[in-house]
Amino acid sequence: MNKSLLKKYIPDDAVIIDAGAFNGNDSLDFLNYFPLATIHAFEPVPHIYKTLKENTSNFPNIHTYDLALDDAIGEKKIYISHGYSVQSSSLLKPKEHLTVFPACTFDTEAIVKTTTINQFVEDFKVDRIDFMWLDLQGNEHKVLQHADKILHTTKAIFAEYSLVEFYEGLTLYNDFKNFMMDIGFVEILMEDTYHNVHGNALFVKK
Repeated sequence: MNKSLLKKYIPDDAVIIDAGAFNGNDSLDFLNYFPLATIHAFEPVPHIYKTLKENTSNFPNIHTYDLALDDAIGEKKIYISHGYSVQSSSLLKPKEHLTVFPACTFDTEAIVKTTTINQFVEDFKVDRIDFMWLDLQGNEHKVLQHADKILHTTKAIFAEYSLVEFYEGLTLYNDFKNFMMDIGFVEILMEDTYHNVHGNALFVKK
């Protein structure tokens, strides 16, 4: 998605969550369009978090956290991807991902710290989140179910969607879209990234 589209929906000084921030490329790109933004970047995979922190260390607007956003506070196993994709790690156990993308393997696991958005905004005294960029490999629904303390301030949410169960227990697209409508967001953009079974969607406050 061209991030310039977000100028219609979020302010110049937006507070942004970049969850599944990987190496920080999206966080840095946000600053190209919103130089006054404050970005909270989450990346739980240890070796990738190290790269994220290094790549963003010269940008005081970007705050990094070696945490996984989830529906509970504590610790959880993460399945770390290798091979075809190093950006497919998830707290959810891989399922159809193994057959649709056989060149992507999950041979490594780690225990990572988890938190909820509700707990995060309380711990770090965050009083608004204008935009959420959620690249959570199937965990988006669980995370948003525990963000009700701050969602009233949120103007837009960008999330991955799936029409097949790439990971065990993920919420499929139609159910996720209905959930988003129930919490007050309508889909305005749907990007197909893989043969009509996987993509990204942008939701804005009704």
